[in-house]
Amino acid sequence: MANGDGGDFAHYLRDSAGNWKQITRFEDGIKLVKFGRDGALYLLSRKDAPHGKILRLPLVKPEIASATLVAPERKGVVQEFAPNDDGLYASYLLGGPSELTYFRRGNTRSRDISIQRIPVWPASIHGTAMTSCSGT
Repeated sequence: MANGDGGDFAHYLRDSAGNWKQITRFEDGIKLVKFGRDGALYLLSRKDAPHGKILRLPLVKPEIASATLVAPERKGVVQEFAPNDDGLYASYLLGGPSELTYFRRGNTRSRDISIQRIPVWPASIHGTAMTSCSGT
């Protein structure tokens, strides 16, 4: 649910019985939520991270206090992210050029991916279903 047009959101999750549970509040600074294939939600947070950080929230305990850091704030601004089977891809805007990185599950250290080595522009990872990270 949006709080006007200022970019603040509250997010809700519906269980199999049709009951709704609020998982984020406006003040949590969560701007985007995506389902992962690992039974978790991935959240783009700008709270205490103006460039954005990505959190993982397990669906078995969907409370913001249970969220763990997947991708810490960096120099660039998070443009987009895509959870996959083994981790998370994230694209960052660096004042014009973009950067694509990969975070293996359980590790907040990223691996940069050369944009020239992939057939899509980083901003186009939106809505993709990436299954693995190839290359070095």
